[in-house]
Amino acid sequence: MLGGRALVAAEANKALDLIGGKTITIGSVSGGERFVAGGRLLIVGTDRVDGAALDASQRWTWTAPTGTTSVTLVAATATIVLARTCAEGACVLNGIGAGGATAWTMPVPASTSGDPVRAPEGGLPAYGILPAGERTWLLVDPRSSRTVLRVADRVEAAPEGTVVLQADTTSGQCEMVTGPDVDSLSTALQPCTQWQPTQAWLPRLDAEEVLAWWRPWSPHLHVTYLTPAGDGPRLVTAEPVTLLSTDPDGVAVRQGDRVVRYLTERRPTDPSP
Repeated sequence: MLGGRALVAAEANKALDLIGGKTITIGSVSGGERFVAGGRLLIVGTDRVDGAALDASQRWTWTAPTGTTSVTLVAATATIVLARTCAEGACVLNGIGAGGATAWTMPVPASTSGDPVRAPEGGLPAYGILPAGERTWLLVDPRSSRTVLRVADRVEAAPEGTVVLQADTTSGQCEMVTGPDVDSLSTALQPCTQWQPTQAWLPRLDAEEVLAWWRPWSPHLHVTYLTPAGDGPRLVTAEPVTLLSTDPDGVAVRQGDRVVRYLTERRPTDPSP
């Protein structure tokens, strides 16, 4: 599982999209580091990036500038992939747009140092996060190259791209900053939490077998809870399942030798006052 979105084969660049259900293959590429972000399977080599949309609508190759010694993916959105290339000690940020064309380039700001914040489980943040001094972070918009400085004690990214910046305050609460992009950040004071980004972002759910005698022809049902607690929403199936991914519209599970997606049932809103 990469990026909380796709199952990727261990020995081949073959990915199953757990939302759309399509399977794609990049058979012309061997080796490299693989990511799933921005709705794409991305493969990074020493001097190139190969990308394929999970809905099979697009396939491209981006070649780094001559003399590049390393390529690092920094962030990804549905329209732009942000990559850092380095050569002879100098590093550049590259916005890779539609068809693998270079949309923009910018020298990595001298105020930053170290590697960008990465998401676990083969995902990428929705925007670049570069360390820029004590408790200071430079956020980079992949679409426009615009940068924003933010102060935070902890910065983490989830596999599907969500970014959370957490700053301690004198009140004992934490200032939480998050948003889908650099231009839409929102701030809220909340109790401080110990986020564990190295663990799976999706809850590892407890599954248990229950007896349901109300169906004589199906006496055994399996309940998988969709929240860490055992009192929230749940998925009821006739056979055991393993949760693979969740999103606002549904869940994907491994059910026997199949991968199945169940859509969330939404009750209509009562229009009465």
